[in-house]
Amino acid sequence: MSASSDPRILLIGENPESRRRARQKLDVPERRNAADGRLAPLLGSLLEGVRVDRVDSPRQGLARVRRAIAEGRPYALTWVARAAADRRGHFDDNDGRWIERLLDADPELAVVVCAEGYEGATNLAAGERTTPGRLYVLPWPPDAAWVRSWLALLIDHRRVRRHLDRTTVDLVATRRALDHARDEVERAARAKNEFVSNISHEIRTPMNAILGFSGLLLKEPLSADQRKKVGYVHEAGVALLRLMNHLLDFSRLVTGTVKLHPSAFHFDEVIHGVVDEVLPAARAKGLTLRCHVEEAVPARLRGDKTRLRQILLNLLDNAVKFTEQGSIHLSATVDEATDDAATLRVTVTDTGVGIPADLRDVVFDGFSQADGSSTRSFEGVGVGLAISKRLVDMMGGQIGLRSSAGEGSTFWFTVTLEKHSARRRRGSPATSPTGAEPPLSCPDAAGPSTSRQRPQVLVAEDDRFHRTLIDAMLGQGGCVVDLVANGREALGVLRKNTYDLVFMDVGLPEMDGLEAIRNVRRREITTGGHVPIVAIADDTPGADRRRCFEAGADQYLLKPLSTETLLAITRQYVPVPA
Repeated sequence: MSASSDPRILLIGENPESRRRARQKLDVPERRNAADGRLAPLLGSLLEGVRVDRVDSPRQGLARVRRAIAEGRPYALTWVARAAADRRGHFDDNDGRWIERLLDADPELAVVVCAEGYEGATNLAAGERTTPGRLYVLPWPPDAAWVRSWLALLIDHRRVRRHLDRTTVDLVATRRALDHARDEVERAARAKNEFVSNISHEIRTPMNAILGFSGLLLKEPLSADQRKKVGYVHEAGVALLRLMNHLLDFSRLVTGTVKLHPSAFHFDEVIHGVVDEVLPAARAKGLTLRCHVEEAVPARLRGDKTRLRQILLNLLDNAVKFTEQGSIHLSATVDEATDDAATLRVTVTDTGVGIPADLRDVVFDGFSQADGSSTRSFEGVGVGLAISKRLVDMMGGQIGLRSSAGEGSTFWFTVTLEKHSARRRRGSPATSPTGAEPPLSCPDAAGPSTSRQRPQVLVAEDDRFHRTLIDAMLGQGGCVVDLVANGREALGVLRKNTYDLVFMDVGLPEMDGLEAIRNVRRREITTGGHVPIVAIADDTPGADRRRCFEAGADQYLLKPLSTETLLAITRQYVPVPA
């Protein structure tokens, strides 16, 4: 039965006369019978709509209270018409047991006892074990006007408390629903991240093979026509891989899974490495690419150089893409400096198509270009600038642009980096054989081994294309290569044979690469020795370089792989012909 909003009072009294007089006290007074005409309308409204039920005995009252609870129509209070009290304030209540049962039957019930001879505080046993505010003792006979006002307040208090309880229940239910919705959203986000990571891995794996084998073919004797066709395949693969990296990065940034990994680096190496990477595309279009780094820029800084490099590469790629003739100028200056940090301003200026004023606000949005039709004229999906903006925001910097249609554009960003050295290093930066960022190395990496004429290398890679590709690449350096397909096979081979170097893919089946590396390092604690291990990973959230180094890897290498990079790393441990 649904709960009623009309308040009810239960009147308990064995003496009919006591019940009658109590009922009179509780009745709503009529104006003509009220002693004070001005008070009558107020008292009439206080208890208006209150229903009074009567029972003879406490046993009947207890049954009525329990039934009211079961029906969902609990009493606001129970009025005990009359009880006897001695001079010490004790009640003839059979030790207060039935009052206590009334209070236990309804946790919110208020009990009012009218006692003849009561003048002060009570020692009622039930009162000593009851929550304050639920048991009230009044002298008999009570003042009618005062009782009505007081009872109205009690009833209203219970009504408000019940409303508050219902509101609390609703809030708890809403909170649970919100928690459930949040869990569903987080579960969906995790599923999306796993899906994106899996798709990235599935696409990246064959793409790495295409790039690797086409790169090997370009080094073999080919006819001019064959070389041109293989070059097209390689160029298309690079473009597709870059597009996939952009989409994956944008997805991670939107879901908040990208984390910054600060480290010390040479600023010149980063900025000139990016210029070297973009220079071939600029020269192919006949563009002039200039770079200027202000003398005040510190030589060594601390920050996430990978993300900084990504921002620079996106801005330069964008400038080359939208510039058909003229020049591109990259500059780096110091906006503000302290003893510990420097705020750099990096600017990329081009003489390209420019951006109309009404479209400048959308270029940093995802999947947009200043002109929607330009997607057909210029390659890309317009996500590079959106990635750059989010990365700059993560670094606490700002990014913006100045542009006019047909007059070129200037993109700029600021970022504050910790100083790692006060003096600038002069001279050309050292680069890896490919001109790309040199691979990170662990400070405890083993030194070169000269125990064999031909380096003995173990490659743990589950994809057969990659296994064959790495075997061919290392074979050009004269390495003897053993191939395994999972982590357990790698451990078994390492127990039987001795290797100068191990390339271990992170995402191996049965036992992943990180666990395999941990097993190798634990075994070396008892057997001695140290085999250099290079962790190879797709650029996915699970392939974190920090985790690789914590597992015991000496170096960390991202796919796609190149012959030059693999042999450069191998030369750090064993002599390989250049």
